[in-house]
Amino acid sequence: MIVELKKEMVQIIKCIDENNVNDSLFILSKQINLVESLFEYKEIKNEHKILGTSSYLSKQVSQNKPTQTTSFPSDIEKVKINKRDNMYRFERKVRGGFIPEIEAFVPEGIVRKLGLINGDLVFAEKKEDIGPNHYQYTVAEKIGSDDSNERSQFNLCPVEKDGDLWVVTRSQETDDLIKLDNVPYRVLLNHQDIKDLDLQKGDLVDIAFLNNNPHNVKILWKHNIEEIVQQKDLESKNNITKKKKLTPKVVQPITKSLEGQRILIIGNEPHKNLYKSEIEARGGELLWADAKENSQRLRSLVKKSDQVIYLLKVSGHIGMKQVKKFCKQYNVPFENIWDVAASKIIEFGEKNMDKI
Repeated sequence: MIVELKKEMVQIIKCIDENNVNDSLFILSKQINLVESLFEYKEIKNEHKILGTSSYLSKQVSQNKPTQTTSFPSDIEKVKINKRDNMYRFERKVRGGFIPEIEAFVPEGIVRKLGLINGDLVFAEKKEDIGPNHYQYTVAEKIGSDDSNERSQFNLCPVEKDGDLWVVTRSQETDDLIKLDNVPYRVLLNHQDIKDLDLQKGDLVDIAFLNNNPHNVKILWKHNIEEIVQQKDLESKNNITKKKKLTPKVVQPITKSLEGQRILIIGNEPHKNLYKSEIEARGGELLWADAKENSQRLRSLVKKSDQVIYLLKVSGHIGMKQVKKFCKQYNVPFENIWDVAASKIIEFGEKNMDKI
């Protein structure tokens, strides 16, 4: 097994490029840990001779063997559709994902490219030319559900230096502080991630952690933003701020313009948290779905909604006809818009209030 791992590691190193460097380094680190564990196992085996004879093993097996066994299908097997052997349930992890049936890791880059969420079904085609446990993934069906109760993710977080510590405290996506139980939370970054990604102060990263273990933070992605561009943007913002000090701008308070409204947004999952904060600030409630989700779930969400906004730019025309049909059936106002900016969504949401 060690020989196979070494060959696979060499192949991964040969295939590293700017598009897969983050995922490749993560996989290599896990493989190195596995190799170390295998060597430790061999040393223990040779030292104690616990597994030295087949008679010992036979004795242990016979002692632990149950008198009768019953085989039940697993939950994962029940999820398979039409018994297609290469269709599997995707499990979202803190970083990347996993397919238990084939013991395959799904890199974060693939998760992002396919827009996968926990519970989605994927096709996995084995790629022997890359390595013994490498697959090409495509979406089979979007039936996953929101895992925000178990896992938190914050995008576009500027990396800060606090003495010897590397931290993030806010998200540029939501333009708000990172909070845990509604309390501002300073996220301490993992030293290994900092080293692997060669992080610098001012870099923008996406992070995630399990809600029951917020101290075990993983960096999901380092955005490719030139440091000089960031510096120019910062200088530009500082100049604007100085001008604003001379002519103070009156900030208008946010009104409850969407009070009691359940707004279903179709598409653009990476900005879901931003839409949620903007809608809730105005007294509304966000419902979200992907255009590729099954019709039963889409129908249920439309039925619960007071209005539906379909983001055509990221969702395409394929699912729009079905969503529009459900809106007509339940007499729910429907809008399809090209702009994905939160301000435009709020604008259309407020206009739709007149139609209700």
